[in-house]
Amino acid sequence: MKKTYSIKDVLERVPGLTRRKVGYWIEKGYLGEVGAMWSGDNFQYRFTDEDIKVLRKIQRNLDKGWTLKAAVQKARYGISSTP
Repeated sequence: MKKTYSIKDVLERVPGLTRRKVGYWIEKGYLGEVGAMWSGDNFQYRFTDEDIKVLRKIQRNLDKGWTLKAAVQKARYGISSTP
């Protein structure tokens, strides 16, 4: 079974990332399939090490001036274009 992380864990591991960004990126499908589970009355996303790697790459690309679309393509697929 793969280890998974909460959003709090992810935010601690990826500088510059916010809950709002992650939620938006999940909503748009930029991360692919992200695990989720109910915890009491709350719905929580669960992230794998691979999800965290992609989030870190997207954020790094954004910090370099890439558009969100280009940052995601480069992070997920290794597609290289100009920022």
